[in-house]
Amino acid sequence: MTSKNFLLATLLCLASRAPVAAQSAGDSMVSVFSVGSLKVIHQRRVTSQAVSAQLYLLGGARQIDARTAGIEPLVLRAAAFGSARYQGASSALALGKTGSSIAIDPENDWTIYSLRTIRQEFDSAWMVFADRVTDPTLEDADVVSARRLMLAEIVANNDNPDDLVRRASRPVGFANHPYANDPAGTDASVRGLRPQAVRDYHRNWFLASRMLLVVVGNVERATVEGLVKATLSALPAGNYVWALPPPVPRANLSLTIIPRETATDYIIGIFPGPVANAREYGAFRLSTGLLGAKLNYEIREKAHASYAAYAPLFDNAATAGGLYASTTRPEAVMQIMMEQIREVAERGLPSMWRPRFVSQFEIEDLLSRETCAGQAEALARALLIHGDVDAISAPYRSLRAVSEMSLKIVATRYFPAVQFVFIGDTSRFRQYMR
Repeated sequence: MTSKNFLLATLLCLASRAPVAAQSAGDSMVSVFSVGSLKVIHQRRVTSQAVSAQLYLLGGARQIDARTAGIEPLVLRAAAFGSARYQGASSALALGKTGSSIAIDPENDWTIYSLRTIRQEFDSAWMVFADRVTDPTLEDADVVSARRLMLAEIVANNDNPDDLVRRASRPVGFANHPYANDPAGTDASVRGLRPQAVRDYHRNWFLASRMLLVVVGNVERATVEGLVKATLSALPAGNYVWALPPPVPRANLSLTIIPRETATDYIIGIFPGPVANAREYGAFRLSTGLLGAKLNYEIREKAHASYAAYAPLFDNAATAGGLYASTTRPEAVMQIMMEQIREVAERGLPSMWRPRFVSQFEIEDLLSRETCAGQAEALARALLIHGDVDAISAPYRSLRAVSEMSLKIVATRYFPAVQFVFIGDTSRFRQYMR
């Protein structure tokens, strides 16, 4: 590979990487405090009128099983149809008047319930945001309406082969781990969720001890404390204790084939990684990035066998890596993937390229922190994964400490345990159908 092509492949690969934080200039000091049993991280940014409030409901996939997957986002979506203070459509109308938005993101380790607004509207928007958490009415009709919307989205997503292969790879790549269950829910699980089960879940699991609130923006700490005390502090305290999940277990190399009539075939592989606060994290992140650069160059640039080939990093509290390509030449692509796994494990990353390669992560980290929402996410991860908001730059710092030997050791340990899923025309995949 020429120097020019290697750097190009590296940059293309890193464009798909998940953001990890690094401290940016102009930010005020970070405060960590509790209001009752609810822990709060606050950082005032006086240079922007934007405010991001992100409420982390901890547990994610560990809160559910195959039967209850999707129940937490269903609670929050049904709450938008009415709460104690804002009955029926008045909730949406009140939020709309502020020009603010609320989003729900169910993830493997937590559900993020977020508010995006500006300082002038923060107090008003907060009341809508908080009332949906503390006092949703969750009437039968509201739950049914929210469930119908979720099912429509799931059905629509299943028509997208990329989304289908992602969903199909989850129970395979994360077998025998909580991440095998999708917190967003499946068609079968969401259909089975009944209004009473949704109300029971809210009553039993919407606990202050199970939540972390992060507020970043041009809003004073006293304002945040006052609003939380008047609203979220009314939640039951509970006795929830957050802990990192177990590592994703290693398994022997496997291939799952899902026949489907498509013009393009899709291949995704998932291999386990360390927990995100382990010493191996930096080497794992760097080696996965290197694998992605090589896949992009060998499959897309050199063989012209795919319009998209990369190695995603599943940057959960328990990490995993992957291989992905869309192609009409699946046998050739599979061969290249296995060759590049061996290549990274045996040859690693030449020392002359490492500083430039690592610097791309720093650029990515800084860019991810430009928004209040990105800063809030970085602060939450620092506290939940490393136990201290001052560890906000720990993921990036760990990359500089990666040696050539540790990169090879991590690639040798984790990459071969890949679990492949193929979706497409099996007539183009004859070698693997025997």
